Amino acid sequence: MKLMTQGQMTLAGTRPESLDAAADRLRPLTVDLRGDWLADGLKRGLYKTREIQLCGRPQYVVFFSVTDQNALNANAVAFVGDGQPDHTLLFAGLEVIARELSCYGIVGHTERRGMVERALQHGYAVRGVLIEKLL
Repeated sequence: MKLMTQGQMTLAGTRPESLDAAADRLRPLTVDLRGDWLADGLKRGLYKTREIQLCGRPQYVVFFSVTDQNALNANAVAFVGDGQPDHTLLFAGLEVIARELSCYGIVGHTERRGMVERALQHGYAVRGVLIEKLL
């Protein structure tokens, strides 16, 4: 895998078209019995968004918050670029956002095994498992 240089990756405010594309991709994953928790959280100001770009082109939209323990919580991430996702770019972007916010680390929840495996390859560790039953 070719390593990117610092100058190729930038973080920017999220463009409306990128936000729409991200919402469309995430909707099947974020709508549950309680409704669309991601859209509701954005409206209520619970999450912020940033766009991770490569050579000025949007690649990822990150929906995030900062926990009470000062960790960057990657609430949701959507690939909005062309071609194949570059997970090295994603994890580098998350680290930049965390450092900008003076967070001690990065946390997230996912049910996607592939994302867990990629995170482990980038130095993340599994600290617990959430199971839930909705009534």
